[in-house]
Amino acid sequence: MGHACMYLVRPKDVLLDLLSEETIETVLLPKKSGRTKVSMIKDVLHRNRMLVKLIRSRHIDLMVGTDVSIAQMGRLMKVLSVVVNEDDAEAVPLFAKLAYPFAHRILAPNGCSMGRFESKTIRYAGYHELAYLHPEHFVPDTKLLAVHGLSYKNYVVMRFSALNAHHDKGVQGIDDHFARKIIDALGEELQVVITSERKLGNELEPYRMKFQPSEIHHVLAGAKLLVGDSQTMAAEAMVLGTPSIRCNDFVGRLAYLEELENKYNLGFGVLPESKEEILGLVDKVVLSTDQQVWADRRMHMLSEKVNVANYWTELFVNLAQEK
Repeated sequence: MGHACMYLVRPKDVLLDLLSEETIETVLLPKKSGRTKVSMIKDVLHRNRMLVKLIRSRHIDLMVGTDVSIAQMGRLMKVLSVVVNEDDAEAVPLFAKLAYPFAHRILAPNGCSMGRFESKTIRYAGYHELAYLHPEHFVPDTKLLAVHGLSYKNYVVMRFSALNAHHDKGVQGIDDHFARKIIDALGEELQVVITSERKLGNELEPYRMKFQPSEIHHVLAGAKLLVGDSQTMAAEAMVLGTPSIRCNDFVGRLAYLEELENKYNLGFGVLPESKEEILGLVDKVVLSTDQQVWADRRMHMLSEKVNVANYWTELFVNLAQEK
């Protein structure tokens, strides 16, 4: 389309490993210096300075992303900025306070609360995860499973998040002790695979399986069930048609996950204080529900959603041309 693109990224989790497989130019931002509000503000100021230099040297026309700096420096430097988010503004108050007042546009799924910033919000029928997991862009490779000793729909993935983002302060998930109870509830017929951002105890470490970052979605698609405390991976599992059981303090607070879990019935959300309910849900999903049920629910969801990658691409091109 004649547009030059580049990635501006912070080194986080497996992001750099994924980008190593891309050919698009990548500029690295510094790592987080800490988790306090003061360190976060210092980091933002540092990124702002870097971004100003980049805007001036590369004559950037449009900035799209999830970082407050593109909103703040976009406004300062008169460069159109689009902040992309699917978390309700009330769930990420500091991000909303630092980014939304400066953003030219906010891009969010239908139903996601943007509070007083509704007038600048562009809505779409979809989720972030459908930008890369829509069936027109992603086809699971079942042959990959055998490479890792897995059999289709004969294993359960457990995902544990680090829960160390600024909005995760005080948020609880699944600890090692309860994870062990879940594994016991699953029995011996299903293989258990753990992927974790946090350190695991000696009892759980043998279940950890290391994949290439680009392989995890193929593994998710072939799983019987996902159990964990991660928001994103729960959504990824559900849009792939793999039932999810999510346990953290954000249950009931994020519209897009509530929709996937309660409108399309693709998963379950359980608050940490009610985590014993998970054991019954594991039994319900593993023993009682036919796989075709989940496939049908996924198709229902997809029938009401757009191809997000295509929609975003057209939107960004049009916004760049309108500038």
